This record gives sequence, structure tokens and C-alpha cells, in this order.
Amino acid sequence: MARLLPSWRLVHPRYWLTWLSFGLLRLLAYLPYQPLMAVGHCLGWLFFHVAKRRMRISRTNLRLCFPTYSTVQIEKLARDYAIAFGKGLMGCLIAWWWPNRRLQAYFSVQGLEHLQDALKQGRGVILFTPHMVSLEICGRLLAAYAPVMPTYRRHDNPAIEHLIKYNREVYVETTIPRDNPRLTLRMLQRNKAVWLSPDQNYAGKNHVFIDFLGVPAATNTTISRFATLSGAPVVPCVVLHHPNTGYQLYIEPALADFPKQPAQDTQRLQAIIERWVQLAPAQYHWMHRRFKTQPNGTPSPYNV
Repeated sequence: MARLLPSWRLVHPRYWLTWLSFGLLRLLAYLPYQPLMAVGHCLGWLFFHVAKRRMRISRTNLRLCFPTYSTVQIEKLARDYAIAFGKGLMGCLIAWWWPNRRLQAYFSVQGLEHLQDALKQGRGVILFTPHMVSLEICGRLLAAYAPVMPTYRRHDNPAIEHLIKYNREVYVETTIPRDNPRLTLRMLQRNKAVWLSPDQNYAGKNHVFIDFLGVPAATNTTISRFATLSGAPVVPCVVLHHPNTGYQLYIEPALADFPKQPAQDTQRLQAIIERWVQLAPAQYHWMHRRFKTQPNGTPSPYNV
């Protein structure tokens, strides 16, 4: 488990704004679904107009990945993404604080048998999912059907780290810091389902450059390596949000003939993400600097 500061240190005045913000979010979670989505829509609209740097990154990513789109189309997609992002934040509140009796009316699952079949092999399961705006609720839904262990990057703010970890572990056995590969392998050996989302810029050891929507992207080969070491099947899954009806969890069959070679495996995984992004382009997290690291010293597109 992630090491947290003693609770008495988390009440320091420097963290009061964090606690107040989470308290307000907790109150919002009492709203019914449609009003909650309306709040998310408003937050997304505000984000679109206020978060200049993040929206600049989002527009750059969209122009790179959709080169045939006009300026008007890019701007519309950027706005749709910002609104989807705001609704995704409300999805976090649902994932953390809605009881099952409330949640069950707003989600459905397709392909659950693929996860169940993979677990029957007894070698653990690597759940592969991209950074969509409904990523948080994806973990909550998966945890209802399997012993899911999500991996995550530790937050720099220890109060936020404590709050996110605590609320996630209400529904999962534990969370795994992504800098703890030994714990990941240990959980797979215990036939747990480890949930990984390695689709952000990664320039560390064992990275490869693969094409993502036609653009070279520095990508972590961690899924290929974990699959090789553990023998665990890799099961792709994603949650897409339908604002009027709720969340749809799609679980696909375990990948056949996997793993082979890290670069080849990683390109295959990115192709799956591309397919999902094409289904709901506004629901992918475009604010990350996915193409920050470029091959052969090519300048980052975000510096232009």
C-alpha cells in the first residue's frame, strides 16, 4: 500500500482547502443523476474557458490526431471534450460515494464472461483500459465483478493522495502505486485482476515509440513485460458514458497470441485504444501531453 502521512499531519492549514473542496464534492454526490450531470456540464464549460494551458494542449493533441479536421471541427471537439471531462469529474463522485443500489440503475455490462473465463485460468488477469473521462467509474464497476487492484501514480498533495486512496479502497482490496512492480506481480500470482492504463507519455526505461493515431508516441511496455513474467491473460475493457442513460462497461475477450515482442505488443494495445477513441473521441483525456517526447530529438509539439 502507498505510505500515507499520519492523519494528524493532514489537518495542517495547508490542506484545509483540499478538505473543503472534497467536502463540497461529497455534498454534490447527493444530487440525482441528471442534476449531477448538469453540474458537470457547467464545470466543463468553465474549464473550457478558464483552463487555457490545458485546453491549448488538448487542441494540439486533437490537431495532431485528426489532421483532416477543420479548425471549426477541432474547436467543437475540444469543447465537447471539456464538457465530457466535467461530467467525468461527476462520475468520480458516483464511483466514490454512490451506494450500489443507486449506481445499478445507471450502468450496464457487456462481455463479463470474458473476465470470468480469464480468471478461471488461475494466473491473474491484466485489465487494460485507456484514460477515458470515465476511468474512475470503470474501476468501481470492475470491482463489482472481480478482485480488482488498480494501479495509480501517487499524488504530490498527501491530503489528496489520502482521500483518493481511501475512497477507492472502499470498493477494492488495495491500490497499487505504479512504481511498485513487485506488488503488481504478487497480486497476479494470487489470481487478482490488476488494472493498468499505460497510455500516457513515458520516456523512462523500457519505453518504445509507437504510432498513436498516426503520431509517434513514447509508450511504456509494462503490459507486455507483466504478461511475459506472470503468464496472466490481458483483457481489454473500457467504460463509455452515455449522458442520458449512464455508463456502459465493455469487456473484450483476452488477447490471443499475447505477448510476443514488447514493441509489437504495445502497438497492438494502442490500436485497441485508437478503436475506442474513434467510437467516442470527446471522451478520451486529451489534456495530457501524450506526444511530449519525440524520437530523434524532434521538438515537442507543445513548445511550438
